[in-house]
Amino acid sequence: MKPNMKPEARDNVNHEVMRASTHSLTRTSTHSLTRTSMHSLIRTSMHSLIRTSMHSLIRAEVCTVPMRGIAQASKRTTAFASLLTATLTLAAAPTVTEAAGLSSPVFVGDRVNGRGLYMTACASCHGETGDGGASKIALTRSGRMGLLSDAAMFAMISTGEGLKKPAEHRFGDRLEYLETFDVIAYVRAGTMSVGEFFPEAARYLGKEYTIDEFGLTRIKEATGKALSPEEAQASVFTMFRIEGEDGNLRYVPQDPIQLDALKKDLKIGYLVFLPFRVGPFSGEIGVAMDAAGVITGLRAQDGHAQDAVELNKKLAQFVGMGKKGQRDRFKAPARTSVEVSNAVFQSYMQAMESATMYDREEKDRTWAD
Repeated sequence: MKPNMKPEARDNVNHEVMRASTHSLTRTSTHSLTRTSMHSLIRTSMHSLIRTSMHSLIRAEVCTVPMRGIAQASKRTTAFASLLTATLTLAAAPTVTEAAGLSSPVFVGDRVNGRGLYMTACASCHGETGDGGASKIALTRSGRMGLLSDAAMFAMISTGEGLKKPAEHRFGDRLEYLETFDVIAYVRAGTMSVGEFFPEAARYLGKEYTIDEFGLTRIKEATGKALSPEEAQASVFTMFRIEGEDGNLRYVPQDPIQLDALKKDLKIGYLVFLPFRVGPFSGEIGVAMDAAGVITGLRAQDGHAQDAVELNKKLAQFVGMGKKGQRDRFKAPARTSVEVSNAVFQSYMQAMESATMYDREEKDRTWAD
């Protein structure tokens, strides 16, 4: 860098360094990279950025101190040091993949591109809307999809891992690496996520439960409806809060040692996804409750459709209702029909009894605490 370089050029050193490094990273086609080389390229690029940044910093300070003064140079050094510290932290930190013990990196896909790929590779079996199609396996069930990590979905799509007939479900030769994550992003967009109901949660459990005969009796007595065996099953997501980790949401597997760390006093609530039909709407409802069974969130969604806006406004009026042991029907809020109120109460009772099955399991697990 020349001593007589214009001040504005010197002030843009950081921008030019970042742009050069980014160009170096994107110049190679990511679609042609293997899993190992993708990870390697990202690491190499970050280390290259650090070396280049350090070199530019030293040269810039040596050249500009006599011209602009020690004070201004010190401010510039401090600002650049902050950028460099963040860069070093990013480069040194484990990737999402490493933290999860996976062998390949997990990416956030492009759901817009994923839609076209889904229609080409997946719609013939799962239906254009993901409702099951010829395979009868729906990809719009939030409870089922919530139990699958992106890494697990990637393995299923690429190699058929975890499926009953893996040989019939291998798309690794048809979908490129990043394209697979695009498909995952599109599928996810058609379901509700755990984090949107409990933004403060740090850990969560997920497991499918079947309501026992006592719970089925309570539901029938309260609602007048007997559940079918299929309706008696639901995935329950139990949410936990950990001090200093609000929003750092992580799934905890059904491992005894890891489960032991989730004490009952850390539990903040439950989330259950259920089929929901009322009036012209036919889709799903997410029922979020605190540890006492009070409703903290309700949301309806019909796959990728956008027809639940008005319904969700009505559902928001039920927040604050309910409690463990609830038997009386909800009183319909203003401008909400009795039909909607009864449908919400039916879903609430199913969700609460499903959460009760988790509570019973938790009690058996923690009796000695």
